Amino acid sequence: MSKFYSVNEVDKFDYKDCYITNILFGDSIQIEVEALIVKAGNSMNTNYTDSYAATTMIELTNAKISAGCIDGYKYYNANDELIRSVKDKPLNADECGKVLKDAVGDYLYDMEKTGDGVILNIETIDEENSNTVGDSYTIDIKCTDVNIGWDKYLNRVEK
Repeated sequence: MSKFYSVNEVDKFDYKDCYITNILFGDSIQIEVEALIVKAGNSMNTNYTDSYAATTMIELTNAKISAGCIDGYKYYNANDELIRSVKDKPLNADECGKVLKDAVGDYLYDMEKTGDGVILNIETIDEENSNTVGDSYTIDIKCTDVNIGWDKYLNRVEK
């Protein structure tokens, strides 16, 4: 077990710099991440400042992927005129599972607790186009708990 362990405090973390280094599937889904920010108000943060956690394991217990989508987007020109609009594209549970399996090296830019699980927001890296931003996905996962564990703190977050 990790030295620092947070249960169901999804909103007490900031995911803006967070990227996925490994994912394990079983009765739970375990997502290993780097650059997760522990907010000052987290029960495990005695530093009273937003701080980066070292390698962190996010465990979604009794997890079942429900559904999701490829996020839509809008492009505007310099005059703020809409050039192109793409709507969200729904994905079924199997398609979302494949997205999650392929997400190692991508960004987990947000996670939100829902009544019966979490919503993950993942932004892919387009390696074919000079490592630019690729598609972003919203994935709904039903789970009983969200356990987040890490062994040490790194630097304070610079504002």
